[in-house]
Amino acid sequence: DGNQHGFLVLVRQLFLAMVILDTWQYFMHRYMHQNKFLYKHIHSQHHRLVVPYAFGALYNHPLEGLLL
Repeated sequence: DGNQHGFLVLVRQLFLAMVILDTWQYFMHRYMHQNKFLYKHIHSQHHRLVVPYAFGALYNHPLEGLLL
């Protein structure tokens, strides 16, 4: 019973961490589009890649990678 309780705590913590991280990334990405300076000097590098593949999301400026 103790292991099951620990497992449920772990699942709850993992879910909460995923929600927090995803929310942070969404709003930072949105802010990078709204702020013209950040878009021009940092975030536009992310949109230079035109090949649609999963690792393309990681193609970004180092500062953006640090923030996200």
